[in-house]
Amino acid sequence: MEAKLRESVRNVSKLRVYALVESTIPEMSREIGEFLSEAIAKPIEVKAGSINVAMTFLWSLINRVARHLEEAGEQVLDVEFTRGKTVIITRSGYAINIVVRMRHNQYVSEIEGVVEVEESPFKIEDF
Repeated sequence: MEAKLRESVRNVSKLRVYALVESTIPEMSREIGEFLSEAIAKPIEVKAGSINVAMTFLWSLINRVARHLEEAGEQVLDVEFTRGKTVIITRSGYAINIVVRMRHNQYVSEIEGVVEVEESPFKIEDF
């Protein structure tokens, strides 16, 4: 069972998202690229008055990783969001990094999101 879980979690590293935004208006392609970069790795928060809404897109890497872990029977202990990177710590001791890189020239923004899996030196056990 543990070998199957290990293989399933390691298969998460095959997930990728790639987007290319072209525009004749440089500011527009940059802004869309920045929005997509954020949406790939974490929920987008929208605030309207006293209402806060967090949206996760079905095509985002964080959503795809979460579904993959749920299907494998793995539990998430912690999630940390930073600019360009999301780290997910699992109960079995894996650190799953979602890394987003964006390159931009005058008219084109290129966004790439990848998943890296590291085995942590610790394992969480129930007492």
